[in-house]
This record gives sequence, structure tokens and C-alpha cells, in this order.
Amino acid sequence: MLVREPKYRRLLSSNQTRLLYILFKFRFGTSDLIAELVKKDRSTVYESLRTLEKQGYIHKFHDSSYRLRGRPAVYTLAAKGIKYLRDTGKVDQTTLRNFYKNKRIAVENEPLVDQCLLVFRIFNVLKAQTGETFSIYTKYELDKEHFVSPPPELWLQRKGKSQKPDYILDLFPAGTMTWLLRKRLRQHQEFAEEYEYLYPNLLLVAGNPNTEKRLFRQVESAIQDFEFYITQQEMLLVGEKKIWIDLMESDEDELVRINLN
Repeated sequence: MLVREPKYRRLLSSNQTRLLYILFKFRFGTSDLIAELVKKDRSTVYESLRTLEKQGYIHKFHDSSYRLRGRPAVYTLAAKGIKYLRDTGKVDQTTLRNFYKNKRIAVENEPLVDQCLLVFRIFNVLKAQTGETFSIYTKYELDKEHFVSPPPELWLQRKGKSQKPDYILDLFPAGTMTWLLRKRLRQHQEFAEEYEYLYPNLLLVAGNPNTEKRLFRQVESAIQDFEFYITQQEMLLVGEKKIWIDLMESDEDELVRINLN
């Protein structure tokens, strides 16, 4: 039987389009994280994601192994969603092309998926704490020419006319080798030397207390034109505010923690 193709396709609603942009921003997401971000009921967000999945704009990953581990379903852009955003011309085209790998990554590279979800969680916490003080961007939204390579996970850009520096955030998982910590800090210092503007202060998030301590040792005597603030991942995710080590007031035996401002 001959099936006639419709002469036009219904455009996505503003809410549906927003969900696609959110999945571009974080690469991978869950219904809970998205609901927290958009401040809507989880069931409402779930139904919207389900519709986009049925229409082929996004992929959903939730097999039996996910259920056995209590792991939530993960969503990411599908080829149709990538094309939709590409046609808007509002996002970086190179980044979008890399997103065609999303389906394979979701199956083969669970640690990368987990890191994206962790950044999403951190974003939600920082947004809740800082309100409208900053516009917060992920590495997928950044102009790579204006940031150290590889780019930081988040850029907290101050709104308004404040003369205070912005922040950029790096993650250091538990067990990161000390030479890798040193290398990353050196990359920031070298990039800052050629930077035309006020270099952002660095937020360094350590995966555990040991990594935090090693980061502190690396930066306590560093000389540069920007400041370091260090904390532990779990402290940040709990949502407490006084978690960032103040290097000027701290030593290894007594860490003084302050708010982000």
C-alpha cells in the first residue's frame, strides 16, 4: 500500500526544543537532572522525553543491566535531534558532529557518560547556590580558542558589570596521578600568560580527600594572576556553601573553607 508522506512536518514546541538544547549542553542527561534544572515535575519531563524518543530526536538507554544496578535511564541526542539543532545555527557545528558518536559512547564508554552526568549534577548545585550571579556554560558550549585545552568542564561567567573574575571548573577524579594534577595546573598557568583578559579563578573539584590534599600541595605556593579554590566532590554535591579552601588562610593542618562569591 502506498503511504503518502506529509507535505510538512510539525515544528517542535519551545519546550521540546529546550530539551534538545539541554542535551546538547550536557551531552547526556537523566529525567531527574533535567527536571531539577527546568523546575518541572519529573513525570512531565519524562513524558516530553518519551515523545522526543518516539519521534527519533533522542536516544534512551536503560537495559537490564541498568535496572539491576539501580541506574536511571540516560538520554542523549540522536541523529535527527543533532540535525534539528544544526539547522538552527545556534550551536557549535564541530561539537554537533562529534555528537554523532553519542550512541556508541553510551554503550562503550560508561565512565564518560558518568562524567557528563556528574557535571550536570554539579551545574544544578552551583546554579541553585549562585542564582542569577553567573551564566554557567559547559565545555560543549565554549569557544575553544578562548579557553585552555582541553577545555574546563564549566565556565561561570559573571553577569552585570562586576569587576570580580569569572570562574572555570575542573574535575580531578579520585586516584588522578600527581603528575597529571601538576600538568593540568601548568596548562592553566601557561595559557593565562598569553590571555588578553582577566583570567578566571579556578575551581578544582577533587574526587576524594586524598586528591584534594595533593591538589592543595600543588597550588599552596603557586604564583599566578588568578586564584585557586579547592573542594571535594561529595561536599559540593551535598549542597553546602562553605566548602572551598581559602589558600590565603589555610595550611595543610588546618583548612579554612569559604563560600563562592
